[in-house]
Amino acid sequence: MAMFNNTSIFTSKNFIHLQPTNLTSYNNTFKPHTLNLHLPRVSSTPQNQPINVNYLQTEFNCHGTSFTTLGDSCVVRMSLENGSVATLMLPSGLVTSYKAPMWHGGLLELLHTSVSEEEGDGENVSIRGGVSVVLRCEGSGGVVWEPSVWDLRSVCGAPDESIKVELISSNSEEKIEIKHIVTLQQDAISSEIVITNLRPSPLKLMGSIIGHLAISTPEATYAIGLESSNYFVKPPIYSNFSIVPPDFSNNDSSSRNSFKQLLSGWGLGSPNDSFNDRTAKNEQEDEDIEGEEEENYKHLTEKMSMIYTSAPRSLTIMDRGKRNSVIVSREGFDELYIFSPGSRHKSYGKYSYICIGHAALLKPITIGPQSEWRGVQHLHNPNICNGMASSQPSKKGLKSSGGSGGASSGVKFARRTSSGRYVNLSKDDVESTGETSGDYTNYTVHIPATPENETSVATKAEEQYVSNSLFTGGFNSVTRAHLMDKVIDSEVSHPQMAGSKGSSCAMPACDGNVVKDERGFDIMPCECRFKICRDCFLDAQNDTGLCPGCKEPYKTSDDDDLPGSAAGSLSLTGTDGKRTSLIKRNQNSEFDHNKWLFNETSGTYGVGNAYWPPDGDGGDGKSGGGLGDPADKPWRPLTRRIPIPTNIISPYRLLIAIRLIVLIFFLTWRVTHPNNDAMWLWFMSIVCELWFAFSWILDQIPKLCPINRSVDLQLLHDKFESPDKINNPLGRSDLPGIDFFVSTADPDKEPVLVTANTILSILAVEYPVEKVACYVSDDGGALLTFEAMAEACSFADLWVPFCRKHDIEPRNPDTYFSLKGDPTKNKKRLDFVKDRRRVKREYDEFKVRINNLPDSIRRRSDAFNAREEMKIIQKIRESGVDPTEPIKVKRATWMADGTHWPGTWTSPSPDHKKGDHAGILQVMLKPPSPDPLHGSGDDDSLIDYSDVDIRLPMFVYMSREKRSGYDHNKKAGAMNALVRSSAVLSNGPFILNLDCDHYVNNRMAVREGICFMMDRGGEDICYIQFPQRFEGIDPSDRYANHNMVFFDGNMRALDGVQGPFYVGTGCMFRRFALYGFDPPKSNLLANEKKGADGNASATETQALKASDFDPDLDVNELPRRFGNSTLLSNSIPVAEFQGRPIADHPAVTYGRPPGVLRSAREPLDASTVAEAVSVISCWYEDKTEWGDRVGWIYGSVTEDVVSGYRMHNRGWRSIYCLSKRDAFRGSAPINLTDRLHQVLRWATGSVEIFFSRNNAFFASKRLKFLQRLAYLNVGIYPFTSLFLIVYCFLPALSLLSGHFIVKDLNATFLIYLLLMTLCLIGLAVLEVRWSEVTLEDWWRNEQFWLISGTSSHLAAVLQGILKVIAGIEISFTLTAKAVEDSDDIYAELYLVKWTSLMIPPIVIAMINVLAMVVAFSRTIYSINPQWGKFVGGAFFSFWVLAHLYPFFKGLMGRRGKTPTIVFVWSGLIAITLSLLWVAINPTSSPADTTGGGANFKFP
Repeated sequence: MAMFNNTSIFTSKNFIHLQPTNLTSYNNTFKPHTLNLHLPRVSSTPQNQPINVNYLQTEFNCHGTSFTTLGDSCVVRMSLENGSVATLMLPSGLVTSYKAPMWHGGLLELLHTSVSEEEGDGENVSIRGGVSVVLRCEGSGGVVWEPSVWDLRSVCGAPDESIKVELISSNSEEKIEIKHIVTLQQDAISSEIVITNLRPSPLKLMGSIIGHLAISTPEATYAIGLESSNYFVKPPIYSNFSIVPPDFSNNDSSSRNSFKQLLSGWGLGSPNDSFNDRTAKNEQEDEDIEGEEEENYKHLTEKMSMIYTSAPRSLTIMDRGKRNSVIVSREGFDELYIFSPGSRHKSYGKYSYICIGHAALLKPITIGPQSEWRGVQHLHNPNICNGMASSQPSKKGLKSSGGSGGASSGVKFARRTSSGRYVNLSKDDVESTGETSGDYTNYTVHIPATPENETSVATKAEEQYVSNSLFTGGFNSVTRAHLMDKVIDSEVSHPQMAGSKGSSCAMPACDGNVVKDERGFDIMPCECRFKICRDCFLDAQNDTGLCPGCKEPYKTSDDDDLPGSAAGSLSLTGTDGKRTSLIKRNQNSEFDHNKWLFNETSGTYGVGNAYWPPDGDGGDGKSGGGLGDPADKPWRPLTRRIPIPTNIISPYRLLIAIRLIVLIFFLTWRVTHPNNDAMWLWFMSIVCELWFAFSWILDQIPKLCPINRSVDLQLLHDKFESPDKINNPLGRSDLPGIDFFVSTADPDKEPVLVTANTILSILAVEYPVEKVACYVSDDGGALLTFEAMAEACSFADLWVPFCRKHDIEPRNPDTYFSLKGDPTKNKKRLDFVKDRRRVKREYDEFKVRINNLPDSIRRRSDAFNAREEMKIIQKIRESGVDPTEPIKVKRATWMADGTHWPGTWTSPSPDHKKGDHAGILQVMLKPPSPDPLHGSGDDDSLIDYSDVDIRLPMFVYMSREKRSGYDHNKKAGAMNALVRSSAVLSNGPFILNLDCDHYVNNRMAVREGICFMMDRGGEDICYIQFPQRFEGIDPSDRYANHNMVFFDGNMRALDGVQGPFYVGTGCMFRRFALYGFDPPKSNLLANEKKGADGNASATETQALKASDFDPDLDVNELPRRFGNSTLLSNSIPVAEFQGRPIADHPAVTYGRPPGVLRSAREPLDASTVAEAVSVISCWYEDKTEWGDRVGWIYGSVTEDVVSGYRMHNRGWRSIYCLSKRDAFRGSAPINLTDRLHQVLRWATGSVEIFFSRNNAFFASKRLKFLQRLAYLNVGIYPFTSLFLIVYCFLPALSLLSGHFIVKDLNATFLIYLLLMTLCLIGLAVLEVRWSEVTLEDWWRNEQFWLISGTSSHLAAVLQGILKVIAGIEISFTLTAKAVEDSDDIYAELYLVKWTSLMIPPIVIAMINVLAMVVAFSRTIYSINPQWGKFVGGAFFSFWVLAHLYPFFKGLMGRRGKTPTIVFVWSGLIAITLSLLWVAINPTSSPADTTGGGANFKFP
């Protein structure tokens, strides 16, 4: 074997062996068997020695190639196991054939080749067409070389993946080497040219890789993607292998043998002319034949010969006659040559092809000295079938033999047979047996999206199969797709939902069901309407291709407007009031492509035969109808920033400045005037006061810039959703997609009924249905949650259209039916009362089913476990063995279809317990169709939905894999798993996360948030935070659960700086920001991307790569940052592009073109869902940056604040969206103990932030100063508890010791005290005004600040210090969402649950009460009582006790239920302690009464 050495098996004087240089690496990753062979030339060149075909066959047969002699040439045949075949001629290097396996199971020839006799020579034949290489190399001095003979260099690869054949041609005198590499892959064939210039001077290259694509008819062929590309009209390319009709040029056939004549025909002169002279001539002659392509879907009916200079790197040739498309892409070449003979040629059948060439013809390519250049042409066949249809065994044969189903890559399928047996088969099993199953063959039909693109029966069947399958997988286990006969015990009716079934299959002995379309109608692929299931349909196609019903070949029915039409096509109301199909057919039942794609009157693409009202009539009697061009309207912003009124904000800022100055003077005075009689008391007070001043600055200064915002929802609709007769005939939405995340962990603490109501409110949100996807993360892996979500999807079939029909608000059914007042208010439809009564009855039954699920699952599992136990006993008895030990059967949890639940079992077992179970993913509601589907008004329907869109958003249940030994990072880990799985499945550019108890209260809230993201300048917004609102709180809000001061005060103020904090729920994220990238710069596009002419192209049309946003991110580093999922990595730039604002204004420097998001979503297939399962595996995040830079950040129990801080620290900004109607509402713990534990968790997270690198002290310069102060306060505020608890004891210590914090109460101290008090009152009043909170809310916040500061915050600080010093991990209690049934909705409020957090406030209260009693007793017994001293000390103690008043009420429980003996005992203890103090320290003389500070007089 040799690789570019000086020896070879066959030597030739014409073959030049080049020594390896430092410029080119000749190592091949395939490690091929390499030979250097000389092969004879084509008939037009001198003949040489014949080829030793037998030797080639022996040497390279193992690589999937075969060699055959054809005259003086050699035919190289490359064959892959999936059926792909390609042939290559030697020594000409002509690729004559490429046959690809198609979605229908057969092979299709994609190349056009013609064979004819050479003129004047009856012995030789000429083979033209296919894929050929035409090159011309020109060096300095006018030396020209055209490679025409190719020698075989190597063959490498394997038939199960790809085959690569490398040819070589070289010129030793000019030191030029050209490699021609033909690579056959499973779904593509590539022709690669690698030119090495070993000369000391530059080399100019002209030429093309020309491919002849076979087509059915030019009328059915389109070139897609050429819009706005510049072109030149040129004569066709004449070469040795090009096919050009004779009447296209006066040149005779001999002109094809010279590339020189080709250039001369274009005005490029002779080869001896200088390049500059030829270019000048060419530009002069082409002045009048230059243009710009106006059609994106270019119909190739007319003859054409053009060279495009700014065409996209990839375009699609679509042949609707063959139901096929070919994606042609290029690398290296800047020009695109397209030639079409057209449909009017007299020899039409002979020239039914399209010529595509990636070329350098108008502008040569310059290859520098000692350099290498590479150019590639790819012909990609996206319609490939992974398994040939002819090799698929029938379903009946599978059942009878107990065989297995085939699988797509990485997926193992399981299906229950008619006998109840489950069969599994992995990919390895398929490969070892050489069989694939028609049941589970994975295929993807790629037809470029058109407004009325039909979906084949097979595609619909695949999508329904995916939605009916439960996917599981994880660490060291293969991904399985378990086809479920039913998901829940109750009946499923909606066609999108998992478990929905069509009619029974009419084939004998088949228990299958007919596939449903989007409307729920049976899909029948034959016009005789014979009902057949997916499996039998594939069997019939593979066997005979005949319909079992009518015995005729399968063809599409003419009557498309009937419910059971084959394509399930949509219908619109025509002028006569009848339903008309969106798809027209001609008289012979074949597709009329012209009528399908073009409106017969206007010729506008995409209109079809959809009815439009006459001009001036919008269909409702009003003119316009919203169909005007939005560009004709004046530009307006979607949002406005409303400043706080000057008469409020100016005095507010002035008072802050005044109080800050007074505070500085006061602290200076306090430090310089110590109390020498009680230095310990003075020192404690001054330290506390200094800290309080510092804490006040951190809290108050960021409030200097509060603002309000407003949105224009009508303008959002006009910009993104208005129908337009030309640009948007179907009225599709251009809004970006949004993925909802709902997380739950324990169905016992978070009731599934609450979660189900949250899901129902999300599914009914007012947003384009096709743009919404909802994901629920069940971190407990409970079957109870799974079936509750399935029940919610089933009820959504009734609830969601009801909400749309009657504009229901709120769309949480439990909240809606609990509202007080008249439900008919503002309702216009006459059938509202009847519909509401029916829906209410159905919802009551739904709640009964949800509440009975635990018992239903338990009874079902007991029954199946008993059956399994009886089977084991029966087998033992049949074997004649008497068991000596009791039979042990795993107490499994069973699903509704009679199979084991792969998640957590009620009786824990290995691989089926909390923290140890497989990953689970179920698409419960498959993606909806792109256009509205109206319901029916039949008598059988419960409610008339004939004019209501009945589609439901996509819904996915997900439970990530958990295994022992892995840190799953609690909620943050679950959210990151949702980010990854959703990126693979739907990849919405925006994410909105909600807790399981937070429902959508405002159906327009999502649109309000999108207004900010889609407005000018919205590209640097990382998230939109909505305020948290709670219901079920006691009217007095005893424990400040509403937290109004924080949400309406602090957060609104931060909105004027860099944005509010992320608070864990009710937040809309930009997905791209979660991936750890910096915000895009406005000049990024112009700097990074250039057009074909070297100038900056239109910014809004550019889609960037991940490395464009992070220069330090190498493409090879993507797996290290994001994991090894290619689908996930590829989804990142797509999400970034789709999340940009639309470029509808010159000021939008970073945007996307309008209308690009109107295309339909790709249907799901098994391989995509399997990939989503793999990214939620427990090992996926190992050695990646998930949780460190990407996604939710790990290492803190308050992952929300840390994640938001990281985004702000990278320069992103956030927005606070305060809507008139609360966007979301949830529940909060109203019990004192639960509330304290909730605050403990928040404070613990803040302490962790303080001791971590997320401390704002270490923030970057991108974090604004006021924002930095706010984040500093987040990490510091718990430490205030250390000083607060000391300060709460100071009044008691003053009363007990007889000393005060100051030596004398002089006028200076009182003035300072008065000024600070007045400033505090003024600030409170003004803050209440601009934040729109009440004084009561402000006072409740002050009270609970002291309660939590002396309990939860103190415990958090101690735990945080222990973790840092001793490494003791911090644990917290999950906030309970469940409330026991009671007649009193506030029963939980009065429940007293002891916790150690209550000890510090109790001690403070007891000490202060005791000090007041002791001081009072001492004053009474004093000979000279000092009542002023007592009143002053008691006043401060009372101030502390007043703040603790809600705490006392929580300890007392329900009014009237506290035993009287408690008060008696408390009084006796207080009196006894007081008398004891007096007895121990009696007042003996008047001097004693004055020694304790008798001079103290409190005003």
